[in-house]
Formats: sequence, C-alpha cells, structure tokens
Amino acid sequence: MKPFILFLNIIEFICYVAGLIPPFYLFPPPTKRCFCGISNENRTRDYEFLKIIGGTVADYHEFPWLVQLQYRNRTVCGGAIISDLFVLTAAHCYRNDFVQTDLKIAVAQHDMCSNNNEVNLLSVNRVVQHEDFDIRTYYADIMLLKLSMRLGFNKFIRPICLPRSRLDLQGVYYGRRGLIAGWGIYEDESLALSCEPRKVYVPISSKNQCNATGSVSSIFCAGYIEGGSGFCDGDSGGAFHLKNDYGQYEFVGIISNSVGCGQPGQPGQYTDVGLFLPWIFKRIYGSRFC
Repeated sequence: MKPFILFLNIIEFICYVAGLIPPFYLFPPPTKRCFCGISNENRTRDYEFLKIIGGTVADYHEFPWLVQLQYRNRTVCGGAIISDLFVLTAAHCYRNDFVQTDLKIAVAQHDMCSNNNEVNLLSVNRVVQHEDFDIRTYYADIMLLKLSMRLGFNKFIRPICLPRSRLDLQGVYYGRRGLIAGWGIYEDESLALSCEPRKVYVPISSKNQCNATGSVSSIFCAGYIEGGSGFCDGDSGGAFHLKNDYGQYEFVGIISNSVGCGQPGQPGQYTDVGLFLPWIFKRIYGSRFC
C-alpha cells in the first residue's frame, strides 16, 4: 500500500494516496466569511440556451474566480482562482517562447473595454505546467500559475471549488449540462474578443461521441450535436462548471481544444480536473482555500 500524505494548513487538511485517485477528500466546513464557488448571479435572468459565440454577457462580476491571462497586453486565455495563491488553467496557454515576466493575470474584471476600467494585473511567480503535457494530443492540458501576492477574498475575488473526487463525467453525468464562461471570440467567423464575459450551458457528451473527436484519456467532451454553442479562441483555460449539492460551482473541466467554435458534431474537449487532483493539491500546499 502506498503511504498516505497528510497536508495540514491551519483549519483545513487534505488526505490523498500519492499517485492514485482517492475515493474521497476531506475538507473542513468553509468559514463564515468565505465560501468557494458562490457566484454573484442575478437570478431573475436566464441565459441557459445562449452561447458564448454571439451570446449575452454574464451578470456583473457573476464569476468572481474568472481571470484573464494576458501576455504583453494581449489576451491569450482564461483561467480560474482556486486558492489565494493559485490560478488553474490550460497548459497550452503558455508557449515555449513566452517570457514569464511578461505574463500577467487580470483579476476582479468584468468590462475589459471600459475607459473607466482599472485593470488589476498580477505578476506570475511560478508557472507549473504538467510534466506529461503533450501539445500534439492535449494530454494533461493543465497548468498552475502561482501569483506574486496573496489574494484577499471578497465579493469580486473568490475561488471556485475543486471537485472532491474524480467524477464519472461520461457515465453517470452524461447529458448533464455544465456552464462555461469567458472573454473569447463571440461571433462566428470573427476575430473580436468579447469586452465582457459570456456564458453558456453545454451538455456532457457520451464517451463514444468524445472518442470520435480523437480525444485522449485525460479529456472529456461537452457540446450539442447540432453545434451552435461552445467556446472559442480566448476562452481556453477557463472552467467547465458543475454545481454541487450545496449550490457551489466546482471546477470539473478545463477548456482545452475544439475543431472550430461550436461546430456540428464537434463537441468541445475539456481536461478532466478530477484526474489530476493529487497533482494539484501537492503543488498548491500552503495556500488558503475557502
């Protein structure tokens, strides 16, 4: 039997078996002032069938964990805050020719085009791409970015929850709709990024549908067979959200790859976060969760 590794961090602890997908994770109850995965949603509005490409904007600061990755003042990807020191995103968002000091993380943002908008840009202290990432197949398309300073959580900056175990996404969860959001391209055959984040619900595809796209074992797929909704350039690295039984959003998938944007018969591919939970927790030890 492989030894248990115990991480203690003030009020929270996580147990997992090194190198294996654990049957469960132990988390403490969240503090009264901090709850992960709670959105600032305007519940009088319903955008369930709208798409990111050409869709309607999300509510003001609806997803307080949503961040933008900018390289030399150009948006390259999205991502999500998972603790006070780390952002989780896709490994392909950081190219081999990038200079780390030129990569910035925009937090607590909504309208990126407003003249009155003060962009909160944070530097990256460390880039942690998964050692098995393969740009040809998008296997292990996952990356952690350690921020240069600790974040203080409030209404506009709040982490998303991580799943407590790996989910059977293409089995038990087949057909369930998850939410994606981002500042990516929002019009078909356009190169224009959205000023404000947009959101859409897309259903999880079957394993056979996903295998037909040439996906690898670290990937699950989601999207409508008829197309018309999905992510596009600039959305990569963002979260595929599912709500847990407590109404909190969990970061179950990382926007990874697709053929076109919302094309018929081409569901989007997402990195299965649950598969990499031991890898994540080992590297973010010492940071604060909700």
